[in-house]
Amino acid sequence: MKENTVMGTKKYFLAYLLFLLAITINTASAQTKKEIKEKTKAAEIQKLLDSKRFTFKAQTAQPLRGGTINLTSDYELVIKKDSLQSYLPFFGRAFTAPMNPSESPLIFNSTNFNYTAAAGKKGSKNITVELKDQNSNVRRFYLSISGQGYATLQVLNSNRDPISFNGYIAALK
Repeated sequence: MKENTVMGTKKYFLAYLLFLLAITINTASAQTKKEIKEKTKAAEIQKLLDSKRFTFKAQTAQPLRGGTINLTSDYELVIKKDSLQSYLPFFGRAFTAPMNPSESPLIFNSTNFNYTAAAGKKGSKNITVELKDQNSNVRRFYLSISGQGYATLQVLNSNRDPISFNGYIAALK
C-alpha cells in the first residue's frame, strides 16, 4: 500500500515537472519571436534613415503653452535627400504678425538644408535638419527616433514659440 502512495507521488511530481518545462519553453519561444520582430523593425527603420528617404507622421502636437493636442488629419514631414516637405500645424504664439494668418508657418517646401544624423541612447537616432532658406521662419527640426520607429519632432522657429510633435517614421509611398 505504501508503494502505491510513493508511486502516485512520483507520478504527480513528474507531471508537475513536465508542466513547468512546457511553460518555460513556451515563454522562451514567445520572447524569441518578440526579439526577432523588434530586430526586424529596427533594421527597417535604420534602412529608411540611411537612405534619407522617409516621412515622419505626426499624431500629437505639444505647443509650448498648453497641453497635448491629438491630430486627426494627416500631418507629416517628408525628408528626401534633396528636398524637404513640411505639412504640419502650428499652435502657439507668434512674435510677429504673419502676412496671411490663415496659413500655417509649418507648411512649406525646401531644397536648401543640412541633414545630420547621430546615434542616441539605447539604439535611438537623432537627426537635425537645419534650414537655410531666408523666406522660412523655421530654423531647425530635431528628430529623435527610437529603434521601433516612434519619434519626437521638435521645431524651432525664429519668431514663434517652439512646438513638438509625437508620431512615427514610415516609408515614402
